[in-house]
Amino acid sequence: MRPGYFLPGERQVQHAKPVPERMEIRQGKARLKTTKSFLKAITGYKTQDDLNETVLKGLRTQFNPERVESIIDQAFSIRMSQTPEANRPELYELYETGEIDKALELFGTRWVIGRPKVKK
Repeated sequence: MRPGYFLPGERQVQHAKPVPERMEIRQGKARLKTTKSFLKAITGYKTQDDLNETVLKGLRTQFNPERVESIIDQAFSIRMSQTPEANRPELYELYETGEIDKALELFGTRWVIGRPKVKK
């Protein structure tokens, strides 16, 4: 009998193919391992660094670097004056809670261009 052929009713078991690195076997089924970038693309999940960079990028589109730095410092000082015992917040948290907008009001400006959208 030639390899690759078998008689009806007989089952020929050939050696299993090696599983690629990107595959994992769960519950007897081979599946692709999910990567963070794939999950991010599917679910829209963003890390804290991604959210912070979005806020910074948005501020930099309208204001110069010195102005951005002073706005961020003012926003941090507003948050720390309200809750001095709290940990240092992330930049996106300052944006979500409105401290960056309060800092902009103190400077007499509005943030219109490049403002990130908040998903609710």
